[in-house]
Amino acid sequence: MRMIPPKCPLLWQLLTSVVCCSLWNVFTLCEAKTVVVSFDGFRWDYMHIYREQLPTFWKLAEEGVHVEQGLINAFITKTCPNHRTISTGMWEENHGMVANNFWAPDVNASFDFSKNNFSFWKEAEPFWTSAEKQNVTSVCLQFPGCAVKEQQATYTLGLPYSNDYSWKSIVDNMTLYFNKEQNPAQFAVLYYYEPDHTGHEHGPHSDEMRAKLVEVDGYLEYLLSKLSTEHDDVIITSDHGMASVSTDHVISIQGYLNESYYDHAFFSAYTEALLYSKNGFHDMLMQDVQHFINDHPNFTAYSRADIPEHWHYKYNERIPDILIVADYGWLLVDRQDSIDYLKGKNIIGQHGFDNLRLEMHPVFVARGPSFRKNFTLPPGQMESVDIYPLVGSIVGFATDKTNGSLSHVLPLLASSSGKTSSLTQLVPMYVVELGGSLLILLALCLVYSLFILVTGRDCCLRETEEASKKRMYLLPSDLDDEENDDQLFSLEEKEQASMPFLQKDRNKTRLTSQHS
Repeated sequence: MRMIPPKCPLLWQLLTSVVCCSLWNVFTLCEAKTVVVSFDGFRWDYMHIYREQLPTFWKLAEEGVHVEQGLINAFITKTCPNHRTISTGMWEENHGMVANNFWAPDVNASFDFSKNNFSFWKEAEPFWTSAEKQNVTSVCLQFPGCAVKEQQATYTLGLPYSNDYSWKSIVDNMTLYFNKEQNPAQFAVLYYYEPDHTGHEHGPHSDEMRAKLVEVDGYLEYLLSKLSTEHDDVIITSDHGMASVSTDHVISIQGYLNESYYDHAFFSAYTEALLYSKNGFHDMLMQDVQHFINDHPNFTAYSRADIPEHWHYKYNERIPDILIVADYGWLLVDRQDSIDYLKGKNIIGQHGFDNLRLEMHPVFVARGPSFRKNFTLPPGQMESVDIYPLVGSIVGFATDKTNGSLSHVLPLLASSSGKTSSLTQLVPMYVVELGGSLLILLALCLVYSLFILVTGRDCCLRETEEASKKRMYLLPSDLDDEENDDQLFSLEEKEQASMPFLQKDRNKTRLTSQHS
Protein backbone atom coordinates (compact mmCIF):
# COMPACT_ATOMS: atom_id res chain seq x y z
CA MET A 1 0.00 0.00 0.00
CA ARG A 2 1.46 3.41 -1.05
CA MET A 3 1.74 6.11 1.58
CA ILE A 4 2.12 9.78 0.59
CA PRO A 5 3.68 12.03 3.22
CA PRO A 6 2.21 15.49 3.50
CA LYS A 7 4.07 18.29 1.79
CA CYS A 8 5.11 21.27 3.90
CA PRO A 9 2.85 21.32 6.98
CA LEU A 10 3.80 24.95 7.72
CA LEU A 11 2.50 26.13 4.37
CA TRP A 12 -0.76 24.26 4.81
CA GLN A 13 -1.14 25.68 8.30
CA LEU A 14 -0.67 29.21 6.98
CA LEU A 15 -3.09 28.72 4.11
CA THR A 16 -5.65 27.09 6.38
CA SER A 17 -5.36 29.97 8.85
CA VAL A 18 -5.92 32.55 6.11
CA VAL A 19 -8.96 30.73 4.76
CA CYS A 20 -10.45 30.23 8.24
CA CYS A 21 -9.87 33.88 9.17
CA SER A 22 -11.43 34.97 5.89
CA LEU A 23 -14.51 32.83 6.40
CA TRP A 24 -14.84 34.00 10.01
CA ASN A 25 -14.56 37.66 9.02
CA VAL A 26 -17.12 37.17 6.27
CA PHE A 27 -19.44 35.46 8.76
CA THR A 28 -18.94 38.29 11.25
CA LEU A 29 -19.66 40.95 8.64
CA CYS A 30 -22.80 39.13 7.53
CA GLU A 31 -23.95 38.85 11.14
CA ALA A 32 -23.23 42.52 11.98
CA LYS A 33 -26.36 44.61 12.53
CA THR A 34 -27.21 48.27 12.08
CA VAL A 35 -30.01 49.83 14.13
CA VAL A 36 -31.48 53.32 13.74
CA VAL A 37 -33.79 54.50 16.54
CA SER A 38 -35.92 57.63 16.76
CA PHE A 39 -37.21 58.67 20.15
CA ASP A 40 -39.83 61.24 19.16
CA GLY A 41 -39.29 64.74 20.53
CA PHE A 42 -35.90 64.05 22.16
CA ARG A 43 -34.35 67.50 22.34
CA TRP A 44 -30.57 67.56 22.00
CA ASP A 45 -29.92 69.34 25.31
CA TYR A 46 -31.96 66.89 27.38
CA MET A 47 -28.61 65.12 27.69
CA HIS A 48 -27.28 68.22 29.49
CA ILE A 49 -30.38 69.37 31.38
CA TYR A 50 -31.11 65.84 32.62
CA ARG A 51 -27.60 64.41 32.63
CA GLU A 52 -28.10 62.41 35.84
CA GLN A 53 -31.23 60.78 34.41
CA LEU A 54 -29.50 59.66 31.20
CA PRO A 55 -26.39 57.61 32.16
CA THR A 56 -26.89 55.12 29.30
CA PHE A 57 -27.08 57.90 26.71
CA TRP A 58 -23.84 59.38 28.02
CA LYS A 59 -22.17 55.99 28.12
CA LEU A 60 -23.14 55.54 24.48
CA ALA A 61 -21.73 58.97 23.61
CA GLU A 62 -18.46 58.28 25.42
CA GLU A 63 -18.07 54.94 23.65
CA GLY A 64 -19.01 56.50 20.31
CA VAL A 65 -19.97 59.90 18.92
CA HIS A 66 -22.51 62.63 19.46
CA VAL A 67 -23.37 65.96 17.81
CA GLU A 68 -23.16 69.04 19.98
CA GLN A 69 -26.32 71.19 19.73
CA GLY A 70 -27.95 68.37 17.80
CA LEU A 71 -29.01 68.14 14.17
CA ILE A 72 -30.31 70.95 11.99
CA ASN A 73 -33.62 69.36 11.09
CA ALA A 74 -36.27 70.20 8.49
CA PHE A 75 -38.82 73.01 8.59
CA ILE A 76 -41.60 72.56 9.53
CA THR A 77 -40.28 70.81 12.61
CA LYS A 78 -43.08 68.25 12.86
CA THR A 79 -43.08 64.46 13.28
CA CYS A 80 -44.07 63.10 9.87
CA PRO A 81 -42.05 65.55 7.73
CA ASN A 82 -38.87 65.10 9.75
CA HIS A 83 -39.04 61.34 9.96
CA ARG A 84 -39.43 61.28 6.20
CA THR A 85 -36.38 63.54 5.95
CA ILE A 86 -34.40 61.16 8.18
CA SER A 87 -35.38 58.09 6.17
CA THR A 88 -34.97 59.58 2.67
CA GLY A 89 -32.26 62.22 3.06
CA MET A 90 -34.50 64.81 1.40
CA TRP A 91 -36.00 68.10 2.43
CA GLU A 92 -39.79 68.37 2.68
CA GLU A 93 -40.22 70.09 -0.68
CA ASN A 94 -38.54 67.06 -2.29
CA HIS A 95 -40.04 64.11 -0.39
CA GLY A 96 -43.52 65.64 -0.38
CA MET A 97 -44.55 65.05 3.24
CA VAL A 98 -44.93 68.75 4.01
CA ALA A 99 -46.80 68.49 7.32
CA ASN A 100 -48.60 66.05 9.58
CA ASN A 101 -51.79 67.13 7.80
CA PHE A 102 -51.94 68.74 4.35
CA TRP A 103 -53.71 68.81 0.99
CA ALA A 104 -52.12 66.84 -1.86
CA PRO A 105 -53.37 68.19 -5.22
CA ASP A 106 -51.64 65.34 -7.09
CA VAL A 107 -53.71 62.82 -5.12
CA ASN A 108 -56.77 65.08 -4.80
CA ALA A 109 -57.00 64.14 -1.12
CA SER A 110 -55.91 65.28 2.30
CA PHE A 111 -53.16 63.49 4.20
CA ASP A 112 -52.95 62.40 7.80
CA PHE A 113 -51.05 59.69 9.70
CA SER A 114 -53.64 57.05 8.91
CA LYS A 115 -53.01 57.28 5.15
CA ASN A 116 -50.63 54.63 3.82
CA ASN A 117 -51.51 54.99 0.14
CA PHE A 118 -48.35 54.86 -1.93
CA SER A 119 -49.52 57.95 -3.86
CA PHE A 120 -48.83 60.11 -0.78
CA TRP A 121 -45.37 58.65 -0.14
CA LYS A 122 -44.14 57.99 -3.68
CA GLU A 123 -41.91 61.04 -4.10
CA ALA A 124 -38.99 59.54 -2.16
CA GLU A 125 -37.55 56.18 -1.16
CA PRO A 126 -36.81 55.38 2.52
CA PHE A 127 -33.54 53.75 3.51
CA TRP A 128 -35.08 50.39 4.43
CA THR A 129 -36.33 50.12 0.83
CA SER A 130 -32.92 51.17 -0.51
CA ALA A 131 -31.30 48.50 1.67
CA GLU A 132 -33.71 45.81 0.47
CA LYS A 133 -32.79 46.61 -3.13
CA GLN A 134 -29.18 45.77 -2.22
CA ASN A 135 -30.29 42.45 -0.68
CA VAL A 136 -29.99 43.73 2.89
CA THR A 137 -32.91 42.24 4.79
CA SER A 138 -34.54 44.98 6.86
CA VAL A 139 -37.05 45.42 9.63
CA CYS A 140 -39.15 48.57 10.20
CA LEU A 141 -41.04 48.87 13.48
CA GLN A 142 -43.45 51.77 14.11
CA PHE A 143 -41.40 54.23 12.01
CA PRO A 144 -43.46 56.69 9.90
CA GLY A 145 -43.84 55.27 6.40
CA CYS A 146 -43.09 51.67 7.34
CA ALA A 147 -46.63 50.51 6.58
CA VAL A 148 -46.62 51.71 2.96
CA LYS A 149 -46.99 48.40 1.15
CA GLU A 150 -44.98 49.33 -1.95
CA GLN A 151 -42.00 50.39 0.20
CA GLN A 152 -42.21 47.89 3.06
CA ALA A 153 -39.24 46.22 4.64
CA THR A 154 -39.20 42.42 4.82
CA TYR A 155 -40.43 42.63 8.42
CA THR A 156 -42.88 45.37 9.41
CA LEU A 157 -44.81 46.08 12.58
CA GLY A 158 -47.47 48.67 13.28
CA LEU A 159 -47.85 52.37 12.68
CA PRO A 160 -46.09 55.36 14.23
CA TYR A 161 -47.14 57.44 17.23
CA SER A 162 -49.02 54.60 18.82
CA ASN A 163 -48.86 53.10 22.28
CA ASP A 164 -50.28 49.82 21.01
CA TYR A 165 -46.84 48.23 21.43
CA SER A 166 -44.55 48.63 24.40
CA TRP A 167 -40.89 49.42 23.87
CA LYS A 168 -39.96 45.96 25.10
CA SER A 169 -42.22 44.31 22.52
CA ILE A 170 -40.68 46.42 19.75
CA VAL A 171 -37.13 45.46 20.74
CA ASP A 172 -38.10 41.81 21.23
CA ASN A 173 -39.58 41.70 17.75
CA MET A 174 -36.39 43.23 16.35
CA THR A 175 -34.34 40.58 18.15
CA LEU A 176 -36.59 37.84 16.80
CA TYR A 177 -36.08 39.04 13.23
CA PHE A 178 -32.31 39.42 13.76
CA ASN A 179 -32.08 35.81 14.98
CA LYS A 180 -34.26 34.10 12.40
CA GLU A 181 -32.60 30.97 11.01
CA GLN A 182 -33.73 31.82 7.49
CA ASN A 183 -33.35 35.31 6.04
CA PRO A 184 -32.40 37.12 9.28
CA ALA A 185 -32.62 40.91 9.28
CA GLN A 186 -29.40 42.94 9.15
CA PHE A 187 -30.82 46.47 9.32
CA ALA A 188 -33.52 47.74 11.70
CA VAL A 189 -35.38 51.05 11.99
CA LEU A 190 -37.32 51.65 15.23
CA TYR A 191 -39.61 54.42 16.45
CA TYR A 192 -41.08 55.25 19.86
CA TYR A 193 -43.46 58.09 20.71
CA GLU A 194 -41.77 59.26 23.92
CA PRO A 195 -40.58 61.68 25.23
CA ASP A 196 -42.66 63.74 22.75
CA HIS A 197 -45.98 62.86 24.40
CA THR A 198 -44.76 63.91 27.86
CA GLY A 199 -43.22 67.07 26.39
CA HIS A 200 -46.55 68.18 24.92
CA GLU A 201 -48.44 67.55 28.13
CA HIS A 202 -46.01 69.03 30.64
CA GLY A 203 -43.36 70.94 28.72
CA PRO A 204 -39.65 70.17 28.33
CA HIS A 205 -38.73 71.54 31.78
CA SER A 206 -40.88 69.59 34.23
CA ASP A 207 -40.73 66.88 36.85
CA GLU A 208 -42.79 64.70 34.53
CA MET A 209 -40.16 65.03 31.81
CA ARG A 210 -37.42 64.20 34.29
CA ALA A 211 -39.21 61.00 35.28
CA LYS A 212 -39.99 60.06 31.68
CA LEU A 213 -36.35 60.41 30.60
CA VAL A 214 -35.37 57.93 33.32
CA GLU A 215 -37.69 55.49 31.53
CA VAL A 216 -36.30 56.36 28.10
CA ASP A 217 -32.76 55.75 29.36
CA GLY A 218 -33.95 52.34 30.48
CA TYR A 219 -35.37 51.76 26.99
CA LEU A 220 -31.94 52.40 25.51
CA GLU A 221 -30.28 50.13 28.05
CA TYR A 222 -32.64 47.29 27.12
CA LEU A 223 -31.96 47.79 23.41
CA LEU A 224 -28.19 47.73 23.92
CA SER A 225 -28.47 44.51 25.91
CA LYS A 226 -29.68 42.83 22.71
CA LEU A 227 -26.83 44.10 20.53
CA SER A 228 -23.13 43.36 20.22
CA THR A 229 -20.84 46.16 21.35
CA GLU A 230 -18.08 44.84 19.11
CA HIS A 231 -19.97 44.19 15.87
CA ASP A 232 -23.25 46.17 15.81
CA ASP A 233 -23.78 49.84 14.95
CA VAL A 234 -26.57 51.76 16.70
CA ILE A 235 -27.74 55.30 15.90
CA ILE A 236 -30.04 57.17 18.32
CA THR A 237 -31.72 60.29 16.99
CA SER A 238 -35.04 62.15 16.88
CA ASP A 239 -37.25 64.25 14.64
CA HIS A 240 -37.34 67.51 16.58
CA GLY A 241 -36.97 69.16 19.96
CA MET A 242 -39.57 70.81 22.20
CA ALA A 243 -40.35 74.35 23.37
CA SER A 244 -42.12 75.71 26.44
CA VAL A 245 -45.16 77.78 25.46
CA SER A 246 -47.30 79.91 27.76
CA THR A 247 -51.02 79.29 27.32
CA ASP A 248 -51.41 83.08 27.17
CA HIS A 249 -49.64 82.96 23.81
CA VAL A 250 -52.27 80.84 22.03
CA ILE A 251 -54.22 82.97 19.54
CA SER A 252 -57.39 82.12 17.60
CA ILE A 253 -57.84 83.29 13.99
CA GLN A 254 -61.61 82.79 14.17
CA GLY A 255 -63.56 85.58 12.49
CA TYR A 256 -60.73 86.79 10.25
CA LEU A 257 -60.96 84.42 7.27
CA ASN A 258 -63.72 84.24 4.68
CA GLU A 259 -64.20 80.51 4.13
CA SER A 260 -65.38 81.08 0.56
CA TYR A 261 -61.84 82.18 -0.35
CA TYR A 262 -60.14 78.82 0.28
CA ASP A 263 -60.73 75.15 -0.52
CA HIS A 264 -58.68 73.64 2.29
CA ALA A 265 -57.18 74.90 5.56
CA PHE A 266 -55.11 73.03 8.15
CA PHE A 267 -54.47 74.45 11.63
CA SER A 268 -53.51 71.25 13.46
CA ALA A 269 -49.82 72.20 13.47
CA TYR A 270 -50.50 75.12 15.88
CA THR A 271 -47.17 76.67 14.88
CA GLU A 272 -48.26 77.02 11.23
CA ALA A 273 -51.50 77.32 9.26
CA LEU A 274 -51.69 75.89 5.74
CA LEU A 275 -54.20 77.66 3.46
CA TYR A 276 -55.03 76.42 -0.05
CA SER A 277 -56.88 79.23 -1.83
CA LYS A 278 -59.53 78.88 -4.49
CA ASN A 279 -58.60 79.85 -8.02
CA GLY A 280 -58.76 83.62 -8.35
CA PHE A 281 -59.17 84.26 -4.63
CA HIS A 282 -55.54 84.21 -3.46
CA ASP A 283 -55.19 87.97 -3.09
CA MET A 284 -58.49 88.36 -1.21
CA LEU A 285 -57.53 85.55 1.15
CA MET A 286 -54.15 87.16 1.73
CA GLN A 287 -55.88 90.43 2.63
CA ASP A 288 -57.88 88.62 5.32
CA VAL A 289 -54.68 87.04 6.64
CA GLN A 290 -52.94 90.41 6.66
CA HIS A 291 -55.70 91.89 8.81
CA PHE A 292 -55.02 89.14 11.35
CA ILE A 293 -51.24 89.81 11.19
CA ASN A 294 -51.82 93.53 11.80
CA ASP A 295 -53.72 92.70 15.00
CA HIS A 296 -51.30 89.95 16.04
CA PRO A 297 -47.73 90.85 15.03
CA ASN A 298 -46.29 87.62 16.48
CA PHE A 299 -47.23 85.84 13.25
CA THR A 300 -45.95 86.12 9.68
CA ALA A 301 -47.71 85.23 6.42
CA TYR A 302 -46.00 84.09 3.21
CA SER A 303 -47.28 83.41 -0.26
CA ARG A 304 -45.66 80.21 -1.54
CA ALA A 305 -43.29 82.15 -3.81
CA ASP A 306 -42.07 84.27 -0.87
CA ILE A 307 -41.24 81.46 1.58
CA PRO A 308 -37.55 81.73 2.61
CA GLU A 309 -35.21 79.52 0.58
CA HIS A 310 -33.31 78.22 3.61
CA TRP A 311 -36.42 76.37 4.77
CA HIS A 312 -36.42 74.21 1.59
CA TYR A 313 -40.19 74.54 1.76
CA LYS A 314 -41.33 76.05 -1.52
CA TYR A 315 -40.95 73.94 -4.67
CA ASN A 316 -43.75 71.40 -4.34
CA GLU A 317 -47.43 71.67 -5.24
CA ARG A 318 -48.33 70.33 -1.80
CA ILE A 319 -46.88 73.45 -0.17
CA PRO A 320 -49.85 75.72 0.71
CA ASP A 321 -50.65 78.85 -1.29
CA ILE A 322 -50.43 80.86 1.94
CA LEU A 323 -48.37 79.82 4.95
CA ILE A 324 -48.88 81.48 8.35
CA VAL A 325 -45.91 80.98 10.68
CA ALA A 326 -45.91 81.68 14.42
CA ASP A 327 -43.00 83.38 16.13
CA TYR A 328 -41.16 81.23 18.64
CA GLY A 329 -43.32 80.72 21.73
CA TRP A 330 -46.66 81.51 20.05
CA LEU A 331 -49.39 79.20 18.75
CA LEU A 332 -52.32 79.59 16.33
CA VAL A 333 -55.71 77.83 16.39
CA ASP A 334 -58.71 78.12 14.08
CA ARG A 335 -61.41 78.45 16.78
CA GLN A 336 -61.52 79.74 20.30
CA ASP A 337 -62.98 76.47 21.60
CA SER A 338 -59.94 74.64 20.20
CA ILE A 339 -57.93 75.74 23.22
CA ASP A 340 -60.37 74.57 25.90
CA TYR A 341 -58.01 71.71 26.74
CA LEU A 342 -55.46 74.28 27.92
CA LYS A 343 -57.62 75.49 30.78
CA GLY A 344 -55.83 75.01 34.07
CA LYS A 345 -52.38 74.82 32.45
CA ASN A 346 -49.79 77.55 32.43
CA ILE A 347 -47.13 75.90 30.25
CA ILE A 348 -47.40 73.34 27.49
CA GLY A 349 -44.84 71.91 25.09
CA GLN A 350 -44.90 72.39 21.31
CA HIS A 351 -42.66 72.11 18.28
CA GLY A 352 -42.88 73.17 14.64
CA PHE A 353 -40.99 76.45 14.98
CA ASP A 354 -38.10 77.65 12.81
CA ASN A 355 -35.55 74.85 12.41
CA LEU A 356 -32.71 77.27 13.21
CA ARG A 357 -33.94 77.53 16.80
CA LEU A 358 -31.76 75.36 19.06
CA GLU A 359 -34.84 74.27 21.00
CA MET A 360 -36.05 72.51 17.84
CA HIS A 361 -32.85 70.52 17.28
CA PRO A 362 -32.98 66.74 17.90
CA VAL A 363 -30.38 64.54 19.56
CA PHE A 364 -27.82 62.42 17.70
CA VAL A 365 -25.70 59.74 19.41
CA ALA A 366 -24.09 56.68 17.79
CA ARG A 367 -21.78 53.80 18.69
CA GLY A 368 -20.28 50.79 16.98
CA PRO A 369 -17.32 49.62 14.90
CA SER A 370 -18.15 52.15 12.16
CA PHE A 371 -17.83 55.12 14.53
CA ARG A 372 -15.01 56.86 16.34
CA LYS A 373 -14.67 56.66 20.09
CA ASN A 374 -15.55 59.53 22.43
CA PHE A 375 -15.85 62.07 19.61
CA THR A 376 -18.03 65.19 19.57
CA LEU A 377 -18.98 66.84 16.29
CA PRO A 378 -19.03 70.65 16.64
CA PRO A 379 -22.36 72.51 16.28
CA GLY A 380 -23.95 73.28 12.93
CA GLN A 381 -22.09 70.67 10.88
CA MET A 382 -24.74 67.93 10.51
CA GLU A 383 -28.30 68.05 9.23
CA SER A 384 -31.07 65.48 9.39
CA VAL A 385 -30.71 64.87 5.64
CA ASP A 386 -27.17 63.59 6.31
CA ILE A 387 -28.42 60.53 8.20
CA TYR A 388 -29.47 58.81 4.96
CA PRO A 389 -26.00 58.84 3.32
CA LEU A 390 -24.45 57.95 6.68
CA VAL A 391 -26.63 54.85 6.98
CA GLY A 392 -26.02 54.01 3.33
CA SER A 393 -22.26 54.04 3.86
CA ILE A 394 -22.59 51.66 6.83
CA VAL A 395 -25.28 49.29 5.57
CA GLY A 396 -24.08 49.29 1.97
CA PHE A 397 -26.55 50.91 -0.42
CA ALA A 398 -26.23 53.70 -2.99
CA THR A 399 -27.23 57.20 -1.81
CA ASP A 400 -27.23 59.20 -5.02
CA LYS A 401 -30.71 60.72 -4.63
CA THR A 402 -30.31 62.76 -1.47
CA ASN A 403 -30.05 66.35 -0.25
CA GLY A 404 -27.60 65.16 2.39
CA SER A 405 -23.84 64.88 2.14
CA LEU A 406 -21.57 62.07 3.28
CA SER A 407 -18.77 64.63 3.69
CA HIS A 408 -20.68 66.20 6.59
CA VAL A 409 -20.58 62.96 8.58
CA LEU A 410 -17.16 61.57 7.61
CA PRO A 411 -15.62 63.01 10.83
CA LEU A 412 -17.92 60.68 12.82
CA LEU A 413 -16.64 57.53 11.14
CA ALA A 414 -13.78 55.38 12.33
CA SER A 415 -12.32 55.46 8.82
CA SER A 416 -13.02 57.67 5.83
CA SER A 417 -12.00 54.86 3.50
CA GLY A 418 -13.18 51.30 2.94
CA LYS A 419 -16.91 50.80 3.14
CA THR A 420 -17.58 54.52 3.33
CA SER A 421 -16.28 55.05 -0.20
CA SER A 422 -18.64 55.43 -3.12
CA LEU A 423 -17.42 52.16 -4.66
CA THR A 424 -18.15 49.95 -1.70
CA GLN A 425 -21.53 51.54 -1.16
CA LEU A 426 -22.46 49.44 -4.18
CA VAL A 427 -20.57 46.26 -3.20
CA PRO A 428 -21.44 44.12 -0.16
CA MET A 429 -18.84 44.36 2.57
CA TYR A 430 -18.25 40.64 2.67
CA VAL A 431 -17.00 40.76 -0.94
CA VAL A 432 -14.38 43.31 0.06
CA GLU A 433 -13.31 41.19 3.02
CA LEU A 434 -13.12 37.98 0.98
CA GLY A 435 -11.21 39.72 -1.79
CA GLY A 436 -8.62 41.00 0.68
CA SER A 437 -8.15 37.53 2.11
CA LEU A 438 -7.69 36.05 -1.37
CA LEU A 439 -5.00 38.63 -2.08
CA ILE A 440 -3.17 37.54 1.06
CA LEU A 441 -3.53 33.92 -0.02
CA LEU A 442 -2.08 34.76 -3.45
CA ALA A 443 0.83 36.59 -1.86
CA LEU A 444 1.65 33.57 0.31
CA CYS A 445 1.64 31.30 -2.76
CA LEU A 446 4.01 33.65 -4.59
CA VAL A 447 6.36 33.75 -1.60
CA TYR A 448 6.40 29.96 -1.41
CA SER A 449 7.07 29.66 -5.15
CA LEU A 450 10.02 32.00 -4.84
CA PHE A 451 11.24 29.98 -1.88
CA ILE A 452 11.27 26.80 -3.99
CA LEU A 453 13.04 28.54 -6.90
CA VAL A 454 15.77 30.01 -4.68
CA THR A 455 16.39 27.05 -2.34
CA GLY A 456 15.37 24.12 -4.49
CA ARG A 457 13.43 22.73 -1.54
CA ASP A 458 9.80 21.63 -1.83
CA CYS A 459 9.04 21.68 1.87
CA CYS A 460 9.37 24.28 4.58
CA LEU A 461 9.91 21.75 7.34
CA ARG A 462 11.99 18.52 7.41
CA GLU A 463 10.35 15.71 9.29
CA THR A 464 11.85 12.60 10.75
CA GLU A 465 10.81 9.32 9.19
CA GLU A 466 9.07 8.31 12.38
CA ALA A 467 7.05 11.56 12.57
CA SER A 468 6.20 11.30 8.91
CA LYS A 469 4.82 7.81 9.38
CA LYS A 470 2.47 9.10 12.06
CA ARG A 471 0.84 11.48 9.61
CA MET A 472 -0.19 9.63 6.49
CA TYR A 473 -2.94 10.13 3.95
CA LEU A 474 -4.60 7.14 2.31
CA LEU A 475 -5.42 7.28 -1.35
CA PRO A 476 -8.53 5.44 -2.60
CA SER A 477 -6.33 3.50 -5.06
CA ASP A 478 -4.36 2.02 -2.14
CA LEU A 479 -7.32 0.01 -0.92
CA ASP A 480 -6.80 -3.67 -1.80
CA ASP A 481 -10.43 -4.70 -1.49
CA GLU A 482 -13.70 -3.60 0.02
CA GLU A 483 -13.39 -6.02 2.94
CA ASN A 484 -10.67 -3.85 4.46
CA ASP A 485 -12.88 -0.76 4.60
CA ASP A 486 -14.05 -1.37 8.15
CA GLN A 487 -10.49 -1.82 9.38
CA LEU A 488 -9.08 1.17 7.53
CA PHE A 489 -11.75 3.62 8.75
CA SER A 490 -12.58 2.17 12.16
CA LEU A 491 -11.81 5.40 14.01
CA GLU A 492 -13.86 5.88 17.13
CA GLU A 493 -16.66 8.40 16.49
CA LYS A 494 -17.37 10.92 19.20
CA GLU A 495 -20.80 12.35 19.70
CA GLN A 496 -20.87 16.07 18.90
CA ALA A 497 -22.86 18.45 21.04
CA SER A 498 -25.45 20.34 19.06
CA MET A 499 -25.19 24.13 18.90
CA PRO A 500 -27.76 25.90 21.10
CA PHE A 501 -30.21 28.15 19.30
CA LEU A 502 -32.66 30.73 20.50
CA GLN A 503 -36.17 29.39 20.69
CA LYS A 504 -38.31 31.35 18.27
CA ASP A 505 -42.03 31.73 18.01
CA ARG A 506 -42.52 30.53 14.46
CA ASN A 507 -46.21 31.25 14.59
CA LYS A 508 -45.65 34.95 15.10
CA THR A 509 -46.87 36.96 12.16
CA ARG A 510 -46.17 40.47 11.13
CA LEU A 511 -48.49 42.91 12.76
CA THR A 512 -49.88 45.95 11.06
CA SER A 513 -52.42 48.35 12.36
CA GLN A 514 -54.11 51.46 11.11
CA HIS A 515 -53.14 54.60 12.99
CA SER A 516 -55.81 57.07 13.70
